[in-house]
Amino acid sequence: MTLVNDNTQIVINHPQKGTHLTIQERGQIQAYKEIDSRSEIGHFEIDTVVGKKDSMDNVLIVLTYRLSRYTMIFRIKDKSSESVNKKLEELKFSMGEKTFYQTFKSLTSDNGLEFSRLQEVHSNTYYATPYTPSERGSNENVIHMIRRFIHKSTAILSYTDDYIQFVEDAVNDYPRKLLGGYYTESVYLYNEVLSLTSLNQEVPF
Repeated sequence: MTLVNDNTQIVINHPQKGTHLTIQERGQIQAYKEIDSRSEIGHFEIDTVVGKKDSMDNVLIVLTYRLSRYTMIFRIKDKSSESVNKKLEELKFSMGEKTFYQTFKSLTSDNGLEFSRLQEVHSNTYYATPYTPSERGSNENVIHMIRRFIHKSTAILSYTDDYIQFVEDAVNDYPRKLLGGYYTESVYLYNEVLSLTSLNQEVPF
């Protein structure tokens, strides 16, 4: 598959289901100006949060909207590509395929093995340059905030779903200086309304 953005293109060979792309085969985020510059609605960063280093523990998926920093947090069984893809497939099913792709125009992750099969779920998948977390800066900053509530020494299984929802709300209700003091959720919803009404406008931040 060839993905084109302005005059830049990169070829991504989609793997057969159950196989992993090598780092060299993955599309790099810096090749796509609109995504990298945060100038277009609908692009998300994705990462995981772990508690105790225990293969039997749950893991959290954290999806952060690059433009407004609005964040969604989901519990998954473990830190495997199968569990990551299963949750995204569940989202696609519950939202409907059209709405899913309208909401998540692209996903950008690090190069962890749990994300090596994202192309099976979403064709517009990009990866930060290895050892360059700044290319996923929004996600990294949000995870620092989440760590105030979800500690590395505590198993994710010990947290209730209500508590995880509380953490998501706390992150999204935090006023951001870079958004002019607005909450991430209000900026996200504003841009979603503009997108649905097909107005080519954005929040001026």
